[in-house]
Amino acid sequence: MLAVISLIVMLNVGVDLGELLPLIENVVCPADSANVTACIIEAVETIKEPLITGDYGDGVKGIVLDPYVINKLEVNRGPSFKASLKNVLITGVRNFQIEKLRTDLRKKKFSVAVTFPDLVVRGQYKLEMNIVLLKLTGNGPFNLTGMSKP
Repeated sequence: MLAVISLIVMLNVGVDLGELLPLIENVVCPADSANVTACIIEAVETIKEPLITGDYGDGVKGIVLDPYVINKLEVNRGPSFKASLKNVLITGVRNFQIEKLRTDLRKKKFSVAVTFPDLVVRGQYKLEMNIVLLKLTGNGPFNLTGMSKP
């Protein structure tokens, strides 16, 4: 259950965990389960749709993950690197697949590999970058698709 709760918290910062209990109360994975990893994967699949839509029922709303919009994101690493993304639209998150999950409940740690086979990221970019004596600049639309492994 710790892994499921951690995933929900990571995706829904600002939502009271108490409001999420109806969503997760039926997907508890006992720590002494023979295959806790398989249980966690099954639990995530069970709550996948509410996580993606941000609709937890009973009027409780979280972050909508598909589509996900980023109005503006700026990265400034000094004079050698500046980037700005605007009007970013991310779709295809809903089809995520858990490829690998490792759990260590004694240490309260888990590691997960997730693929997004239908992920599409579109938006506008502006870039200013210096590499030694080479100055690179650019701006315009970007479109990232086909990013999953074959």
